[in-house]
Amino acid sequence: MRDHEFEKELREHETLMKQDQENAVKLAEANTKSALQEDVAKKDAEISEFKAKIEAAGTTKTLEITGAVAKSSEDNLRLANKKAEDLTIKRLTRGLCFMHNEYSQKLLKRF
Repeated sequence: MRDHEFEKELREHETLMKQDQENAVKLAEANTKSALQEDVAKKDAEISEFKAKIEAAGTTKTLEITGAVAKSSEDNLRLANKKAEDLTIKRLTRGLCFMHNEYSQKLLKRF
């Protein structure tokens, strides 16, 4: 009879140990899953931050290029207007030596 009781207690003990082991495995899996989800969330946040920085850098570069093009266009327009003004005055004063000489002296004073 004692052997039978011992065997029964032994099986109960084995069952409890298996349950404890299964619970420990489930807890470890849950902890691992939670840690991995935290890591994924951190990586997603870093990716979003890098994407925002890349987009900001692209926007800044585009603005710099646009500004340079605008300045260049402004300079070209200023030079074209000056040249047109010079040509118009030369045409108007062609044949009028006095005015031509006076304008030439003014041009020389500019530089």
